[in-house]
Amino acid sequence: MPFTLYQLLWYFFIYAFLGWCLEVVFCTVNSGQWVNRGFLNGPVCPIYGTGMCIVLLVLEPLAGNTLLLFLGSMVLTSALELATGFVLKKAFHTSWWDYSDQPFNIGGYICLKFSLAWGLGGMAAVRLLHPPIARLVDRLPHTAGWVLLGVFGAVLAADLAATLVTLAGLERDLRELEKLGAALRRGSDAVSKELGDAALAADEKLAESGAAVSAKRQEYLALIEPEITGTYRDIASGSETLAIQYEPSFEPEKGLAPVLRESRARDIAAGFCTAGPHREDFSISIDGRAAKVFASQGQQRSVVLSLKMAEAAAAAAITGEHPVLLLDDVLSELDDGRKQYLLTRMREKQTFVTSCDDTAFLKTDGEVYRMNGGVLSRI
Repeated sequence: MPFTLYQLLWYFFIYAFLGWCLEVVFCTVNSGQWVNRGFLNGPVCPIYGTGMCIVLLVLEPLAGNTLLLFLGSMVLTSALELATGFVLKKAFHTSWWDYSDQPFNIGGYICLKFSLAWGLGGMAAVRLLHPPIARLVDRLPHTAGWVLLGVFGAVLAADLAATLVTLAGLERDLRELEKLGAALRRGSDAVSKELGDAALAADEKLAESGAAVSAKRQEYLALIEPEITGTYRDIASGSETLAIQYEPSFEPEKGLAPVLRESRARDIAAGFCTAGPHREDFSISIDGRAAKVFASQGQQRSVVLSLKMAEAAAAAAITGEHPVLLLDDVLSELDDGRKQYLLTRMREKQTFVTSCDDTAFLKTDGEVYRMNGGVLSRI
């Protein structure tokens, strides 16, 4: 449905402020220190407010069509970014953003990566962010809303004038505007510093939690390592030795925070976190050789069984109750000696084992059932 001037003005100021917050957080995380981002002194980025108003006016009727909404958001916001960047460059001989180092860029004003990001962001804003904002605006008392818009508009106009004067080098003629600009800058600095500190604190908290997760994993691996190595040694009848080692992504004495800071640029380029506990693993070797490279099918199956049985033993030690083991087709690839050990070892535990070959089960004292044609019968 069509928007009123009142609604559009409110949307402009709200999205201009939210865009400024987004820029502050992004630049702070990217640089590692808080940055008061924006063309003006106050806490607004008018390009975001203008862009969202254009997107809403043109694309709000297409909100139900994902593809058109994405493409429309990408094209409209990229066109606005290109035009704004070009005008600012020509008018003031400086750039507030530069994508020259990004692939598929046009004059450094726009690039494919951020155009795709604007498309996704516009789609998410129209579908998820805008509905509650629209409801909030509609609930504001109309008279009070116009008064606030007048105040915001006057401050924005003064801020714009102060910024233009500063950029044009006319500060001496308009010192009052310069003072206003400085006051606005101090205010937005305070807000942006709060946002920046919050972003950095979140990073530190993430590093602290990630280090704790890594430490717990290493602690758990140390708990089950004797059981894993002992079980594998018994399965292999003492002919092979298994070793297991945790591979952390950082040095415990230095902590995870420095690693996250060093990988931030790489993470942004990759689109995901390249360092942290989610990237950690453990390695297994048999007689000093990497199991995942050199182990046979039977050896790999024995390694997996050793891990599962060690986990079951750890669960029993922690909870006081041994879990039920469900092992599907684990006997294939195992020689007779390993099969016999496995079936004998599981005798004291409640275990369900399935196999396409029932001959191995005939050597156990457990209950054996055969499924044939959908009919289950005891052997």
